[in-house]
Amino acid sequence: MGSFGLNEASRLSRQILQLLKQEEPFGQAGIDHLLHLIAALRQQLEVSDDRGDRGDRGNIKAIASSPGSPLPCSHSYITNTATLFIVDDDAVLAKQLAIEAVSWGIQTQTATSLEQARQSFSNQQPDAILLDLNFSDSNEGGLAFLAELRTQFADIPVLVFTAEETFIKRVKAARLGCQCFLQKPIAPAQILAAVAQVLQQSNQAADRLLIVDDDPNLLQLLRTLLTPHGYQLTLLDQPENFWQTLEQTAPDLVILDVDLHGYDGANSLEPLSGIDLCQAIRSDPRWNRLPVLFLSAHTDAETIHRGFAARADDFLSKPVVAADLLTRIQTRLEQRKLWDVTDIDELTGVSLRRKTLQDLTRLLQLAKRQQQPLSVVILDLDHFKQINDQYGHKAGDRVLNHLGKLLLRSFRAEDVVGRWGGEEFVIGMYGSVKQDGMKRLAKVLHQLSQHRFIQANGLSLSITFSAGIAQFAEDGNDWQTLYQMADAALYRAKVQGRNRIVAAEV
Repeated sequence: MGSFGLNEASRLSRQILQLLKQEEPFGQAGIDHLLHLIAALRQQLEVSDDRGDRGDRGNIKAIASSPGSPLPCSHSYITNTATLFIVDDDAVLAKQLAIEAVSWGIQTQTATSLEQARQSFSNQQPDAILLDLNFSDSNEGGLAFLAELRTQFADIPVLVFTAEETFIKRVKAARLGCQCFLQKPIAPAQILAAVAQVLQQSNQAADRLLIVDDDPNLLQLLRTLLTPHGYQLTLLDQPENFWQTLEQTAPDLVILDVDLHGYDGANSLEPLSGIDLCQAIRSDPRWNRLPVLFLSAHTDAETIHRGFAARADDFLSKPVVAADLLTRIQTRLEQRKLWDVTDIDELTGVSLRRKTLQDLTRLLQLAKRQQQPLSVVILDLDHFKQINDQYGHKAGDRVLNHLGKLLLRSFRAEDVVGRWGGEEFVIGMYGSVKQDGMKRLAKVLHQLSQHRFIQANGLSLSITFSAGIAQFAEDGNDWQTLYQMADAALYRAKVQGRNRIVAAEV
């Protein structure tokens, strides 16, 4: 709705959404409030429809393939239990993988021969397959079985791991659709990390494309070409609304026309071009890695040079060649995913500090524009240094790894979860007030405190955390103030005895 310029309707919808997310049952007052919001939303939509019938929709002409404005997504582990099928004649390794998989929220099934694997597949299909290429009791290799899988179960991702590392086998496995090639010996934790990444990629939401062109006919053509391939499209035919639409939809890729007939809303004098929009993207640290493709009828050397000088990723010519466009889009999206991997902390699976700050800044700007709350949390493990000193850094790493996975499972995809440094984590919860944030954190704290980390000597240890939480705009209107308020609340939590969550006080 925000993309259509229906700001009040968007605000009302967010309030309805937050009411429906509450865990407590509705009282009569809550029901009355919900009915009031629904009536107000219906009125806003009827007013906008009347304006549309009169041709007076204002200057926003965004065409979206589906309603709503998706929030920026953070990295996320598997939130629903997935099944991994292990095909390997090494029973010891398979058992180690099964134990490790529990902490990743993954169930496992094992076949120690290819024949056993074939029989198991007739009963149940897993979410992913981990396949060894060599079996000591069989002349048949895993590559032949991989070929069968590609024919019968092309939609199930397959990871290959083998002690026999040859370039030829890598190539053959890749040709047969192998998603990941792992070399033995490899630690079970590393294998499960690769499995989790493949599962996440196969289950992730549709890629979001923002397309800006002043030709409505071309926009409709692109909708026809791209929608069947699962892309979520936002189509915009006036560039003055580009930045607002960019921040609301958080696209994975942008397609721009070079020549646009819109004007800069600030002064209504200078014509805007796709070159201007690309340069604006590249000048903003939050978006400068966003893939940008130019789609233009001008294919002269000077225009192409201007496009690449603006740091575009690709340049395509009109009229559109469907196969070429789809290939270029997929290539750039895959490159973006490789960039995203560099923003993830390998130990915990959450975002690193730079990416966390970018995502929080984007959520804060969205909260200001939509007049929604944003809760910011600083979380610190209690007495973590003692664990490293008493049990060793490997034990400390296990604690951090477990906490990272717990946080990612406990918060929504649109929330921001990042490792700020050492044992300190930062969380951003869009649309959540402090009270709701504290309830969610209390559940996480309870789960962490109940977990027992078993050491090599048989002893077990447990750990807790302290956290401070601040809310926009109640506790501050900018990131620095919110961080300071949350940090002060964290300090009070530690002074009060740790193992608790404390809210900021103005």
